[in-house]
Formats: sequence, structure tokens, C-alpha cells
Amino acid sequence: MRIGDVIDLFQPVWPLELAKYEYQVHRVTWDSAFRCQYLMTSIRSYATALVHTWWAFETLMNDFAGIFVEQRRATLDKTSLALLEEKRAVIDKKGDVVLEPYYQPLLHRLHFIYRLLTGEELDRSSSEWRHLVDLKDTRDAYMHRIGKDTGRPQALSDDSTLVNGFSTVREILGRVMTKCPEFAAKLSYSFLSFWSCGSESPFVWDGAEGDSIYLGLATVKKEAVVAVFAPRPGSFSAERVTLPSAAKDAELGAGAEGVPETS
Repeated sequence: MRIGDVIDLFQPVWPLELAKYEYQVHRVTWDSAFRCQYLMTSIRSYATALVHTWWAFETLMNDFAGIFVEQRRATLDKTSLALLEEKRAVIDKKGDVVLEPYYQPLLHRLHFIYRLLTGEELDRSSSEWRHLVDLKDTRDAYMHRIGKDTGRPQALSDDSTLVNGFSTVREILGRVMTKCPEFAAKLSYSFLSFWSCGSESPFVWDGAEGDSIYLGLATVKKEAVVAVFAPRPGSFSAERVTLPSAAKDAELGAGAEGVPETS
């Protein structure tokens, strides 16, 4: 398989693969011992995984809807087509009926896309739906209302919503790939439903040496995370930290030593 083929295969699910990488980073930085040592890194890793997980789900469901529209535009009824394209009929100032874009309630839209693509319903009384709603609400709270009393468990002290939501997102996306006729007919989507949706680990990584990629399941090491997100020594470390501007001033001062003053 050529590298170009791998990239083509990766394109339909790259948001999920990025979210899976961030989730891997979160999992190795969430244990209590690590959090005690590297609090800011642990919070950052959790927040990034939370935002990326919901972003991947919303992005891929909308991407799948776009592919579905391209394949079935000739046979879709006008109402379904307008809903998928987020347009509605309005009367303009000339009295003509036109379609204008509008924002749909997000969960309603994602439920509609799932039903249209798979022919099945998402059970709104199930734990799966609850995990999905909790993931969205927690992401919204983190983005817009962190620090306010929402009546929910504090996100930064409990990652169960992220863990359950991450599993639910992969499960739903995998079903879309295997149950939507346009996707199920292609071997690549069967591959992706297993390797991308069926595993917590990404199957495509940047290679450590650069200029190449690593294919296969892998894990993230804590030492690598610390090297990236906690690169500086502590304030009471024996290592002296010098700001770039201070270092430059010191060099200029050293160069001026021994130069006689002029009157």
C-alpha cells in the first residue's frame, strides 16, 4: 500500500483519529499521582480530549450527511434534502420563496442524520443517548460556563462523562459506517469501522523520526507528555532559568567588560 493510499484511507475519519490521540494523552495523565505532580498538564489533557471528542462526532456526522446528499440528491425528497443542507423556505422581500441557511438544534439534527443514514433510531431513553447528551453538556459547560454551578459533578474531578462519551461516539460512528448502504458497500469503511471506531488507539500517528507516519495501534508514554507540556524546571529547581531578553543583556554586558571608559 502506497503512502498516498493510506492518506486517502485516513481522510474520512481524521477528526476521530485526532480525538483518539488526545484521549490517549488524557488517559495517561489522569491518575492521581500524575495529577499531583503535573496539575496543569492533567487539566489541559482532559479539556483537549473532551473538546476534540465532541468536535469529531459533530464533524463526522455532518461529513457523512454531505456524502449521503451527494450520492442520493436525485432521489431524496425535497424536505429531507433541505434539512440535511440546513436550509428552510422563506419569503424574500420580493415575495419569492427562497431557501435560506439556518442553525438547527444540534442533537435533533444528529439524530435525524443517524436515522436517515441507517434506517434506525437512537433510543433517547437508553444509556447510550444519556452518555451522548452528557458529553455535549459537559463540553458546553467547559467551553462557556466553567466555574459556575451547573448542578452537575465537576468535570475536572470526574472523567466518567468523557470515558463513556468517547466510547459512545465511536460506537455510533461505527454503526453509521456499517449500516448506511453507501458506506457498507465499500471495503474501506468496513476497515475504518473496525480499526478507527473499534479501538481507543489511533491507527495513524506521526512517526517520531519525522517525514513518515506510523501505522498500527500504540500508546502514549507519560515521559513524552511531560517533555511537551511541562518543559521547564520548577521554580525551586537547581537549574537556573534565564529569559531570552535577560540572556541577551548578559551577553552584551560581558562584551562590554574590559572596555575603558572614555571621557
